[in-house]
Amino acid sequence: MNDLARELFYKRLGRLPSDFSIKRRRQDVVYDKKWFLFLKRVAVFRYMPFIRLVFGAGSMALKNVHKNSDFDVLICAKHGRIFTVRFLSIILTALLRIRRNKYRSSNCLCLNHFITLKSYKLSPPYDVSWMELYKNLVPIYGQKEAILNFLTQNNWAGEITYKNDLRHIYEGGNKFSIYLEKVLGGRVGDLLERVFKYLLLLKFYRFNNLPKSRRDRIIISDEEMELHLEARPRDEVIN
Repeated sequence: MNDLARELFYKRLGRLPSDFSIKRRRQDVVYDKKWFLFLKRVAVFRYMPFIRLVFGAGSMALKNVHKNSDFDVLICAKHGRIFTVRFLSIILTALLRIRRNKYRSSNCLCLNHFITLKSYKLSPPYDVSWMELYKNLVPIYGQKEAILNFLTQNNWAGEITYKNDLRHIYEGGNKFSIYLEKVLGGRVGDLLERVFKYLLLLKFYRFNNLPKSRRDRIIISDEEMELHLEARPRDEVIN
């Protein structure tokens, strides 16, 4: 990556890599406190079926936090169950009041990116901001082999090496999530997956009439869902 482009990216964040000021050190303290809470929030995914990987993303991965920062997550689901995972994630986190919405964002989970085992390589375009975001993903949940596979597929972001990070505290679901996978693994689960997909497409069709100047990145398919609103020039893919 061009060093100048990387420096400009962090300058826009207001956090240069070489910054060791008091303000920066205070931000690091907030960052550490938030990670303890973040890991508690992520424990909810152990009760959900078909989740294979969870990464910490966004400001928590880039260490660019403040007291009102939310918790971005990248979730990898079993192929054929991505819409089920999204629906159940939204319902459960909303019931627990830990999902970000227009009324609350601080310390809440932001469920804006889902992939499957078949789409480990994230969708382009690959610019500086996305390269930095994904190069700094923090594995929290999942088997080590699957994490290494994901990182290998996304080497376009630069050198990404898996380390025995203390934040990687969950390797899989519990007995409840395993039971749900058995119940929802057949025709009933296939039907629910189609219903959840239909409901999501119905909701996002309204974006077709929004002004082209709106800065969204929306991808909805059977392999990847990315719902970054106001993130970059509009780029919609609905399959």
